[in-house]
Amino acid sequence: MLVCCQRTAPGTETSTILPSHKPIGRQEWLQLTISDPQSYEQGTSLRSDIQGPTGSFRCQLLVYPTGTSGASNSVANALAAFVELIPPASVAETSWACKDVMYGIAARSTESHTAEVTRQDTFTFDKSGNDRGWHDIIRWNDSKWATTTSICVCAEVRGLPVANSLVSDVRFVDFEEVLQPVAFDLPEGCRLFFDQRLLVARSDYFREMFSESKWLEGQKQVVDLSTDQLASKGAISAIFRFIISGSFQAEGDVDLAFAVRALGDRYCLKELVKLADSELLGLLCPENCLSLLGRLSGTNSSIELACWKMIQADGCKLLEQQEQQLHQLIEENPSLAKQLILLNVK
Repeated sequence: MLVCCQRTAPGTETSTILPSHKPIGRQEWLQLTISDPQSYEQGTSLRSDIQGPTGSFRCQLLVYPTGTSGASNSVANALAAFVELIPPASVAETSWACKDVMYGIAARSTESHTAEVTRQDTFTFDKSGNDRGWHDIIRWNDSKWATTTSICVCAEVRGLPVANSLVSDVRFVDFEEVLQPVAFDLPEGCRLFFDQRLLVARSDYFREMFSESKWLEGQKQVVDLSTDQLASKGAISAIFRFIISGSFQAEGDVDLAFAVRALGDRYCLKELVKLADSELLGLLCPENCLSLLGRLSGTNSSIELACWKMIQADGCKLLEQQEQQLHQLIEENPSLAKQLILLNVK
């Protein structure tokens, strides 16, 4: 069984795979979670969701759970993983090249956060070599992977050509259409308004909502969020600002960044999710690590991975330092708390 998860990106200052420094060019985060990986036949390949803006170079993960076959460097009984670059249609048949692209691939057991491996490299992708990686990220005969029944493979890619999806999204907006403001009713009791044309241009979620007459919101031009505690005035305003500017800054507010991330995921605004993750990674510290992990557990996102790494640092001393938060987490999320306790025991 294959589960493709939401892709998120690491922050511009903090990375979970590649070295921490300000990246040059665009970066993408790729992810694939595979259940029972050793059940696949050698040579069977799986791909993650494609990440990147339309009209530019995009990428995806290419994974062979039990190894490639037929190649001179194939390794049997080993997980092979590669970053695959996809050129835009406009240059696909030309001699294209993306020079000096940094990439890193990490694989970890979803049951045990101590079973993990990471590799990184720099490569010039071109028409004749559009994928790059390793044939033996994991060797299944290694004892630390013996009990693995589910694995998460992630990749970080840096140095891709910068593209502005905002430009391509709004390129076909018809400004001759009659302006139709959409009202958003919020928990604070206030109502915000936004242009339906921009909502539809930038979000698949809203495109379906306002193109199908079966949706009440499309009929009344009102989105009722009055019972949604994530939908604060600040969070919804941030969504609107992202739609018109392509940017988001949390200004040090962890709760705002988390709410915007959750709403961005709901509204199919992938780039906003990446920006929110970037903000959260910049705000991550020992004092809020357990709280963020509790909120994002199971997402297999870059911020969740960063939380696990922070916890494991210094022999899990963070769990001792944040004992009060750990007790709260035990009450709110017993299964996650059990993983943390077992991690500390190990």
